[in-house]
Amino acid sequence: MAKNHPFRDGNKRSAVHSMLVFLYINEIELEYTQLELEEMIIAVADNRMSSDELKDWIEKRIQKK
Repeated sequence: MAKNHPFRDGNKRSAVHSMLVFLYINEIELEYTQLELEEMIIAVADNRMSSDELKDWIEKRIQKK
């Protein structure tokens, strides 16, 4: 979503929200700052973060229950 721009506006916000809702539905909570989240989605949209790097970013932020 962040890369393909299916909407006129809000693609990065929609992509982040979709990811967080998907994780929430699957009972996965992440620990991150707003700045970390913004930097991550911009890096993904600008092709500076690969899917493997995104996976690592998510795995490092999974909260222990």
